[in-house]
This record gives sequence, structure tokens and C-alpha cells, in this order.
Amino acid sequence: YETTMQSVQRSLQRMNCGYIDVLQLHDPEFLLGMPMTSSSEKNGMEMLLTETIPALLECKTKGWTKGLGITGYPLEVQHEILVRCGETFGGDDGMVVVFDQSLVYCHCNLHDMSLFRDRSFSISERIRRDSSNGDCDYDTDIRPTTITTTAQQSFAKFCEQANINLMCAAPLSMGLLTNTGPPSWHPATPSLKEACIEAAELCRRRGVVDDDDGGNTNNNININISSLAVLFALSQREVGCTLIGMKNVEEVDVAADLAVRFRDVDFDFDDGSDGCDEEGVHGQEERQQRW
Repeated sequence: YETTMQSVQRSLQRMNCGYIDVLQLHDPEFLLGMPMTSSSEKNGMEMLLTETIPALLECKTKGWTKGLGITGYPLEVQHEILVRCGETFGGDDGMVVVFDQSLVYCHCNLHDMSLFRDRSFSISERIRRDSSNGDCDYDTDIRPTTITTTAQQSFAKFCEQANINLMCAAPLSMGLLTNTGPPSWHPATPSLKEACIEAAELCRRRGVVDDDDGGNTNNNININISSLAVLFALSQREVGCTLIGMKNVEEVDVAADLAVRFRDVDFDFDDGSDGCDEEGVHGQEERQQRW
């Protein structure tokens, strides 16, 4: 508790600001995997629920932050923490959503759409939000909107129903979806790395076609797998923000050019639907054709 409070105060002083927009509980899966030590009789989840998260809530009460977020790779870990927080801090009359935002990575990519397709997550009927402003409802005099569900669902749908803002990072899957390939430390399996290399080569070959004489001619189509991956990630309307790592001005310009292309994309579909298929992914094929 004290370590978290001191860390936030130190950050405010270093940045010379009055508050932090969002405080993130970062990579809690590493804490959950740690055993109890001689200095603490609490396991990882107990430490979060009795020390770290109460400190984050206190920071929000003091006005040191406007929102609380959670980040990490395993979707099941985030889901467990979000549900346990509701059970712990919601009181006897119902549960509330403690976190305002969830940041995930490498689950909204060309090769991995588990953010939408893994339907192993559920939300309690008692998890709720004050529908007037989206803030957590701790006042029993306020009648919040109750969220109900009868089936397992994706993590994206879980966040939507709980009014948790969803953000995604690493649209290039930490270097997998690039022409140069991933770094040596990348945890992907050899078969996935090979498949991504083949996909990048396929994109490059699409820029050259056979002519009638059996030779090759350039068809002036420049297909870059990284650009394709970014466009794919940006097209997911359930995701409020996509975070992209960039190391130089050239990469910033490329990313900005890709984002600008969405100004001309019409997300209204002629059949009156929202373009959502059975997997919860909105109109990907139609949008790809429009690109």
C-alpha cells in the first residue's frame, strides 16, 4: 500500500503535474505467479486486493488520478482480477467495476483474434455502472444500470458490458508481422514465426505478377505486411485505441498516413446491420475491400 502511494506521489513530483490521467496496474500476472515469502504471508491475489488496489482507489479519491487501468497479456488474468475486484469492493448490495480501462496486447492481430474469439469469459449480473457518467457507483442511493448476461462471451464483450474502455497494443505482434521478422527473444513458436515470414513474403510477391510472355512485371501495388497489420487493428471498432511503438520520424509518418485513411471509410453498411459477424468482428472483409 505505502509503496504504491509513494510511487504515485514521486511520479507527480517528477512530472510536475497535479494529477495523472490513468494509473495502470501493470502486468499483474507476474505477481500472481509469485509464492508467499517470509516477509509476507499474502499470495499475489491477496496482495493486489488488500494492498495495491486499495491504494489505487485512494489515489483516485484524493484526485491524484482521473482513472484506473489494468494491463497485461493473459486475458484470463485480467478477467479474474476485474471480477474479484467487483466482489471485494462492491459491498453486500452488489458489485461495481473498479477499473476504467483495460490494455491488452497481441490479442487483436492478423494471426490472433482471441480478444474476440475466445468465449470463455463471463460477467456477473451484479457488476454495474452508473450509466449517467460511467463512474463507479459506490453510492447505494444511486440506481445504476445492471449488466446481465446468460452466456459465456469474449473478453471484448465482457469489457463492453462492464463499461471498461478497451485498448490494444502491439498490432505488429512485437515484430512478427514485419518484413524483418521478430527479435530473437520473441516467445512465439517456430511454426508461427515461419507462418508470419511466409505471409510477409506473400505480400511482397503481390507487387509482381506474370505477364503474357512469361516474364515478370511490376503491377505498382506496394503491399507491406506491417501496414496491413496496422490497418487490420485500426478497423476493430470495439477497440477504443490502438497503441503502436515507433522508433523514428519515418515510422511516425507511416502510422499517421495509415490512420488518416480511415477518414474516408464508411462504417455504415447497406443492409442496415453493423457488419458484425458471428465472432464479434465488424465487417472485416468489406472494409478490407474498401481499403
